[in-house]
Amino acid sequence: MTFLNPFVLLGLAATLLPLVIHLLGRRRPREVRFSAMVFLAELRRQQFRRLQLRNWLLLALRTLAILLLVLGFARPAMKATFGGFGEHGASAMVVVLDDGPSMAYESVAGRRLDWARRQLTDLLPLVGPNDWAVLLRTSRPDLVLPFDAETMENLTEVASWSGDGTAALRYAADLLGRTGAANRELFIVTDLAGPPWEELREVRWPSRLVPYLLVPEDGRTMNLAVDSLAVGSELIRAGGPFEIHAVIRNTGEADVQDASVALWLNDRRVQQRAVTLSAGQRLIVSFSTTLDVSGWVSGRVELSEDPLLPDNVRWFALSVPSRTRLLIVGQDTPARRALVSIFTSADRNAPYDPVEVAPEAFTQQHAEWADVTLLNEQMRLDDRALGWLRDALRRGAGLVVILGPDSDLRDINRRIMPLVSSDQFTGLRSATGGDSVAYFTIDRRKNSNLLLAGLLVPGPSSQPQFVDYILTRSSSQNTLLSFTTGDPWIILGEGSAGRGAVLTAGLNPSWGDLAYRGIVVPLMHRIVNHVARPVSLAHEYAAGLGGRRSIEHTGSRLELESPDGIRRALLPSSDTRTTVVDLGVLTPVGIWKIRSDKNLVDMFAVNLRPAESELRPLDRREFQRRAGLSGVRYLDGNPSVKVADARRGTELSLVFLLAALGCIVAEMVLMRGIEPSRGEAPPTAERRPTQVL
Repeated sequence: MTFLNPFVLLGLAATLLPLVIHLLGRRRPREVRFSAMVFLAELRRQQFRRLQLRNWLLLALRTLAILLLVLGFARPAMKATFGGFGEHGASAMVVVLDDGPSMAYESVAGRRLDWARRQLTDLLPLVGPNDWAVLLRTSRPDLVLPFDAETMENLTEVASWSGDGTAALRYAADLLGRTGAANRELFIVTDLAGPPWEELREVRWPSRLVPYLLVPEDGRTMNLAVDSLAVGSELIRAGGPFEIHAVIRNTGEADVQDASVALWLNDRRVQQRAVTLSAGQRLIVSFSTTLDVSGWVSGRVELSEDPLLPDNVRWFALSVPSRTRLLIVGQDTPARRALVSIFTSADRNAPYDPVEVAPEAFTQQHAEWADVTLLNEQMRLDDRALGWLRDALRRGAGLVVILGPDSDLRDINRRIMPLVSSDQFTGLRSATGGDSVAYFTIDRRKNSNLLLAGLLVPGPSSQPQFVDYILTRSSSQNTLLSFTTGDPWIILGEGSAGRGAVLTAGLNPSWGDLAYRGIVVPLMHRIVNHVARPVSLAHEYAAGLGGRRSIEHTGSRLELESPDGIRRALLPSSDTRTTVVDLGVLTPVGIWKIRSDKNLVDMFAVNLRPAESELRPLDRREFQRRAGLSGVRYLDGNPSVKVADARRGTELSLVFLLAALGCIVAEMVLMRGIEPSRGEAPPTAERRPTQVL
C-alpha cells in the first residue's frame, strides 16, 4: 500500500486522545462506610461490569474512527499485482511515436514533434534500473530504439513518410507480450492524422496492459500543400515554350490569403504567383516560360512558408532534347527527298534532325532513337522491324504513315494501321479519265482543329489539288481534313501501341500538286510536332517506398545519388544497354540522379505522398476501437505525475472514510445503550456511587 499524501499520517498521534481522555475520566470513588448500603452492593456489581465493557468498546471505536480518518486523508492506494510485478518488480514500457510529416506542424506551442519530445522526456524518470523501455517509430516500425535521454536528444527531424501505424502497434504488442513483466505500459504519441492510421486494423494486445495516449492540441490548423505537377505543352524542346501546372490544396481549417507560389528551374526562380484558397479548396496554378537549355532539367514548385513545411515543395525532372529526331523510312524517291527538304533548312538551324533509311536497313537503334518515324509510300517491314517500331511507339514515339503509289493496302491494314488507328483502307479513288484530268481539293469545313489554325486561308495557294488518294473507312472524330468528296485526307488516331497520323495522299507528284504548295511545310511541321515523343516529367516516386526503373546506359557501373550527395552502387558490371534496377527505399525527398561511369544518364524526383498533408485527426474513440484498445488513459501536461499515480493503483480514501463513518455510527448506537432503563434514576454528581465498607 502507498500513501499519496503521507504528511497527513502525522495526524495518527491523535489516536491517543481517546485513551488519554478515558484515563483522565477514571476517578477512584470515595469510600464511605455505611452499613445500610451493604445489601445494595451485590445488586449493582453486575451492572458495573457491563458498563466497564462498553466503555472499553467505546474507546476502541473512537480510536479506530480517528485512525481511519487520518488514513483516509492520507490517500492510501493499492495496485493489484496479478501475482507479482515480474522479476524484481520490473515494468515493461513501449513507446510508439508517430514521426510522419504532419508532426512537423508548428503552432504557437511549437512543432508537434518538439511537443512529443518534451512529453516523452518528462516520462524518462519513471524508467527504473530494472525496467525495460523501448521506442518504436511509425516510419520504421521494425527498428527498436532504447527509450532513453540519448534517443530523445537525436529525435529532432520528422521522417519523409508516416509509415504503417498498424505494423508499429502490432510490433509493440509482440514486444510487450514476450516480456515477463506483469506491469506492461503502452504509450502512443501521435496527432492521429495522416497515412499511419488510414487503414488501421485491430491488434491483439497482451493481458495486464495499461495504454496511454498523448495527442497534441493545436486548435484551428492552417496549411497549403503542393499536391501534384503536370506538364502543359505536349512538345518541349530547347528554346521552346514550357508550361507546368501545379495543384495547390488547402488542407487546413482556415482560409489562406495571398500565399506565394514560385517556379524554380535548375536552382533559379523564374516565376512567382499569389494564391488565395479557402479551407478544403483546390486550385491549379500555371506557369509558362521558355527552356533555354537542353538535357536534364530539374525544378520545383515551392510555396511560401506556412505551419507545415515538408509539403511546401514538389520536385520534378525532365530531359529536354535540343531537336526533334525524325526517321524517314522509304525507298529513295522524289517523295522521300521532298520530306527531307521539308525538315531541313539552309542554315541548318531547323529544330529537326532528319535521318533517311531504306526499309531493309531499318534497325532497332533507329527505332529507339527517333522521336517520330515517317513511313513513306512503300513500307515493307519484316516482323522483327515491326516489333521494334511497336516498342518505340509504346515508349512515346510518334508515327506518320504517308501513302503513295504501289502501297500494299492489305499489308498496311493488317500490320501497321492497328498500331496507331482503328481506320482501314478500302481502295483507290482516281480523277484520271480520258484525255482530261479532274482534281479534288480540300473541304475547308473540316479545318476546325487548332493544329490547322492560320494555314487554310481562301485562295488557290492554300488549296492543293489531288488526282489520286486512298479510300479509307474512318471515324469523323479522327479526321483532321477531308476532300471535297467527304473522304478523309489527314487522320489523327491512337491505336494499340501509340499515336500517329495518316495521310491518304502523299507528296508523290503523280498524285497532285501538294509538294508545290506553301501549305505543305507548316502542315508537316505541325503534324510531326503533334505526334512527336512528348517530353513529360520524369516518373516521380513516393518517399519511403521502393521502386524499379529502366535505365539505358553504355557504362559498366551504375550509381544512385541521393539529394544529399550520398552514392551507392546499383548493379555490378553489365553488358546490356537497358537495365531494370531496384532503387530500394527512397528517402529523402528531392532530385535523385543515376550515373553510368560518372556520367549522368537519368534523373527522377522523390516527393511526399499527398496524403501526408492531411491534418484532420482521427476521432480518439474511433482510434481506440480500430486498434482494439480498451481503458486508454489520456495524458497532456506533466504526464509523469499521472503515470506515477496510476502505477500506485486505485485510491482507497473513500473506503477508509466510510469505515470511519461506520465507527462513529456504531459509537452513537452504543452510547444509546448505556442510558439507564426507564424508571431507573441515573447517577448524578450529587448521587455518585460510593463504595461501602
